[in-house]
Amino acid sequence: MEIRSSLRKKSILALTLYLCFFIATIGSVVYLVVEPPVRDKLERNLDLRTQLLASQIKEPLITSTGVLNSLVGLAQSSNQSDSLKSTIPQILRLSDEIIVSGGLWPKPELKEERWRFTSLFFNKNSEGNIDQIHSYNNPE
Repeated sequence: MEIRSSLRKKSILALTLYLCFFIATIGSVVYLVVEPPVRDKLERNLDLRTQLLASQIKEPLITSTGVLNSLVGLAQSSNQSDSLKSTIPQILRLSDEIIVSGGLWPKPELKEERWRFTSLFFNKNSEGNIDQIHSYNNPE
């Protein structure tokens, strides 16, 4: 009986070692042969997604820069607040959904020993209408 159990233990040990060797061989082959093409394809897909996201972010920002340049041009060209009160909301109305507010903050003027604020700041509300914000002009 002792010989049989000894052979049985040796057989189980040998089969276990063969199984470990077989699993290690298969794992190495998979790692060396299958993994590089899968990794390359995955990296390519991630690069394409990154480029797509970058283009989707960049395009609205370029449009926003155009609106900002329009506001800067208006601020530098004239100081007629009546024409600016109608022009700035039109620019914001024509802009896309990224820009929700904008305006001009001229330097405050000192009149009769009081600071006079004349900002022209506008905001898109939830319905898409343009409202003028007066909170900067009324600091109290």
